Amino acid sequence: MVLLHPDVKDKPVVIVSVAGPFREGHAPLLGFFLKYLATEGSDWLSDDDQIKWYDQKQDPFGIHIWSKPFSRSDKDGQEVAVLLMETRGAFDCKMTADDFAGIFALSSLISSVQIYNIMSQIQEDDLQPLKFLIDFKKTDTEDSDCNQSHLLFLMRNWKCKASYSYGENGGNAYVFDLLHTAEVQHETVKTFRWFFPNIGGCLLPNPGEAIDYQDLRNVHVKEFNAEFIKHMKEFVPSIMAEDKLMSNTIVRRDMKGKDMLEFVLALVSAFENDSTPKSLLEATVDFGRDKAVYDAYEFYAKEMDKFYSDHHGWSRVSEEETTGYHLKMKEEAKRQFDENPRMKIKNTEEKSRHELEEKIEKKFQEVKSQIDENNSFLSALYYAGGGGAGGAALSFFLLLLL
Repeated sequence: MVLLHPDVKDKPVVIVSVAGPFREGHAPLLGFFLKYLATEGSDWLSDDDQIKWYDQKQDPFGIHIWSKPFSRSDKDGQEVAVLLMETRGAFDCKMTADDFAGIFALSSLISSVQIYNIMSQIQEDDLQPLKFLIDFKKTDTEDSDCNQSHLLFLMRNWKCKASYSYGENGGNAYVFDLLHTAEVQHETVKTFRWFFPNIGGCLLPNPGEAIDYQDLRNVHVKEFNAEFIKHMKEFVPSIMAEDKLMSNTIVRRDMKGKDMLEFVLALVSAFENDSTPKSLLEATVDFGRDKAVYDAYEFYAKEMDKFYSDHHGWSRVSEEETTGYHLKMKEEAKRQFDENPRMKIKNTEEKSRHELEEKIEKKFQEVKSQIDENNSFLSALYYAGGGGAGGAALSFFLLLLL
């Protein structure tokens, strides 16, 4: 399991995903990413290089993640684990449009960069899988900036170079114009940007008539169209740039590999019970909320344990001091819970806040009981020594033995 790999489980994870219609060239695209990540330096691609990816004939359906992680730095200089992911079988005879919408939603929820690979140009049907976002938005979710994911429409075999040039500049202009036409509702575009604050595009020429997308075992770079290779050399590094390699924060800050595995399992379980985008939304909200409660409580518990440890055995602690520190840490824990970046549903937040307060109160009573016991012990030592200076000296002597 790659998410529990030693180089992944305790690091923030960045998943670069490629999804789209069946047999539209996902394999060579991911093969280029793989080559770039495995090679250091600007000369990462040469004519004699082979483009390798999974054998699709063996396993043509589902979501697949490359087994090797790659270490990179994000824009803040933090080391992240980069994983490559592919969604296969979309719009094949064995997968319905609803099936793909659910899988597309799942891959979008866990990826930092979602590349939507499309042939030629964006058609109305191509936007259907994104309608799951509208279902998300209809649920009483709070607006937040928890998600920093990128959605990029990649159009291969682009034929209108006179209108929009090859590359990301032309692709960004094309996607912007398309999403602001009368045919695409303003509310739909607003919803897209609510989930994907960073939306762009890239236009690529035909990769070459001689390329067999079903068998890349013997395909070398020099067999591709030269202009296609020219733009791939620009496109791939731009996807792997530091500003795009940001950890997914849709359910918690800095999703580490072990967190992502829990999240994926929660999504899969929800999808198996109800293969609708709404079930994935609910699972996402529940997971993020549970993690927020856990993180806030762990902060409080750690601080109160430290408070007890710092005062244990040395001097009496007044109830006012204990209660005052408790209230201070409780407010900080509640603030952390409220500000934890995640997708939220309004009517469930108060319930979780109450759950957090109950856990905090239980922990407070435990620590308070320990402190009361320690205070009683110190008092007993004091009076056993007859009180006064003698009692204090005896107390100090006995404390040295603790």
